[in-house]
Amino acid sequence: MRLYKKPLRLAYYEAYYNIGVAYAKLDKFKEAIKAFKKALRLSLIMRLIEYRTYLR
Repeated sequence: MRLYKKPLRLAYYEAYYNIGVAYAKLDKFKEAIKAFKKALRLSLIMRLIEYRTYLR
């Protein structure tokens, strides 16, 4: 997991979702929830950036 998380950047919210799925399958639910929350937060930020870019 550590190596998987290292190169993540803002646009990779899907990777955090996949990390959450992996943690859930390992019964590490606290870590899974953290990853899902991060994925959601990054997804919303990316949508805001895309929306603002569209308005220009």
